[in-house]
Amino acid sequence: MGELRAEVLDDRADRAHQDGAFEPVRVDPVLYGLAADDLQTRIAAAMTAGSARPSLQSRERLSGESKEKALLPKLLQISGLCRGRTRQCFVDGPGDAADIGRMRFSGLLLVLLLAVPACGRDAAPAAQQPAPAVSSAAPVASPAPKLVGCKVGPSVAFTPVTVQNLAVGIAGDGPVGVVIANTLDGYHCDWLVWADHLIKSGVRVAVFEYGSPPRMAGIPAMLEQGPKEMMAVADELRKQGAQKIVYAGGSLGGSVALATAAKPEAQAAGVVSLSGGLDGQAETVKTLTIPAIYAVAEEDTSGGAPAVAKELHKATEDSELLVYPGAQHAGGMFIDKRYADELLAKLDAFLAKV
Repeated sequence: MGELRAEVLDDRADRAHQDGAFEPVRVDPVLYGLAADDLQTRIAAAMTAGSARPSLQSRERLSGESKEKALLPKLLQISGLCRGRTRQCFVDGPGDAADIGRMRFSGLLLVLLLAVPACGRDAAPAAQQPAPAVSSAAPVASPAPKLVGCKVGPSVAFTPVTVQNLAVGIAGDGPVGVVIANTLDGYHCDWLVWADHLIKSGVRVAVFEYGSPPRMAGIPAMLEQGPKEMMAVADELRKQGAQKIVYAGGSLGGSVALATAAKPEAQAAGVVSLSGGLDGQAETVKTLTIPAIYAVAEEDTSGGAPAVAKELHKATEDSELLVYPGAQHAGGMFIDKRYADELLAKLDAFLAKV
């Protein structure tokens, strides 16, 4: 097995793009909680499964559709180094490395390469290396995923919990618990305003990061896997004392929340969709036997959110539709001063009746 190399390309630098034009930076996989052979094996398996070798020609920022095209998140996800928010892949190492072992994609493209002998037409023969000694030490376990820190918004003291290898944060007390699912590109920090309000209102709240980046998994897969993850988080809330569970989310998260609440095994008491819902979910919400609330900004152009919300409201037997001015989306609706207080009050009233 060739040695694992990492090459960091700053997209603001004007560098050549020929193979071998960059100085390799060695990576110690053990620092990030993985044995070197284990990490190499997993990346090699990913490449064998159909992943093309990452191109050094690519200098796109990892945002929007370019993230979907970049190979790195896929390799990192498979190797266990990328979790949660698709705009931020990070690694957590043991001890102090947990505080410093984060890789942020703000203008940096990190390309993982697995150097295999005789890879390429003009590759020189690799020098013969002695076989590594077999270690009797126990394999290093991958660290549990953790929520990243939030730099803006209210300070919410989430208790970190690992649920089925998901990074989860739980806070608050009371008989009603709310599980909140993220948007397509969002993360738990988007919900701090509402979470802070819920806790002060005597409601338990759980935020979490999806097990797979939604853009990589695809919407159909998220509607399949997302409900399983939300129900697992809900079970943790019940263990901590919640008697009723409301599933909530924004945009994609609202769609996942609706799909979850429609499942009898989810034991939902209610469902909240903020700028959420998808074309074709009308048949799903027709099966809801619990109250639902849809909130949307009338100028929100994301996926035709206003029209979808109105359609789903009509298809839901027991539902309320809230339409507000502006174009705020999902969690952004809680910071629009024109109606944020009214929206919070409406949601409070909804939760009080479940």
